[in-house]
Amino acid sequence: MASTMIDEPLALVSFLDKVVKLPRSPPALYMDLEGISLSRDGSICIIQVYLPTESHAYLIDICGLDSAAFSTPCSTHETLKSVLEDATIPKVFFDVRNDSDALHAHFRVKLAGVQDLQVMEVATRPLNRRRNVNGLARCIKHDAELSAPEKFRWNAVKDKGVKLFAPEEGGSYEVFRVRPLHEDIQLYCVQDVTLLPTLYNRYRATLSSDQWAEVLAFSENRAVFARFPDYEPNSRQKVFSPWWPESNDYQLRAAAAKLKSDAAATPSKDATALPKEAGSVTESSLDALAARTSRISVTDKNLAEPDS
Repeated sequence: MASTMIDEPLALVSFLDKVVKLPRSPPALYMDLEGISLSRDGSICIIQVYLPTESHAYLIDICGLDSAAFSTPCSTHETLKSVLEDATIPKVFFDVRNDSDALHAHFRVKLAGVQDLQVMEVATRPLNRRRNVNGLARCIKHDAELSAPEKFRWNAVKDKGVKLFAPEEGGSYEVFRVRPLHEDIQLYCVQDVTLLPTLYNRYRATLSSDQWAEVLAFSENRAVFARFPDYEPNSRQKVFSPWWPESNDYQLRAAAAKLKSDAAATPSKDATALPKEAGSVTESSLDALAARTSRISVTDKNLAEPDS
């Protein structure tokens, strides 16, 4: 598992110069974040990026670079922030919600172009089996098609990492802040993100065009909803899939549908109106919805059923 730690601006510039030249299809950026209580209430320590075109992982040291990680321009003037916010550059995450929450809360990054593997996995199941989402470890165990030796190594790396950061195992999450990064933590950070392309290819191959459209819509909705003031990073509702009426994803779609219906019933220049062509909730409409949460809450029981 080849990897490089990016902990100074020149290395970041070199990395970004590669990223902006990557193909857009299939996705060439697979990402994950590590931190302490990763959310608006915690901190980001590392951003992992795997480039399948190179079979190489990059660990961006947010503890060391801080805001410079997002504002340093490459030779063509793009920054990590602009790449993350570019909807034309696909970025694959597994459960993007807390990642999006943390990026926005701490660095004002508005993630776009997200394809959420957790949503993709749910979409591969029959409708009557879409109640709960699965975690990444379960997906890797069941769908990554690892050989017995590969599974043994994967478990060994995971166990070593957990013992270093999990308090119940005698570890501390502060280990993600320690530099140089512990070798076992670096391996832990790298190994899962390198398996994301395998899961992506497996799930994508089974999805119809209609299913894929749903996945993209729910992925976008997740990334944006995580920036809402009333998003709860540790909500119990997060176990429900976007297709399940009790999930925030489902209720968000219902809230957006209500806004769309209201806008159609009373045409105006109100910024909260949704574009007629919106098949999914758009960035501007969700920002408008966030601004109206005092009047229309995405957790309002009256919005539990969408009108489409």
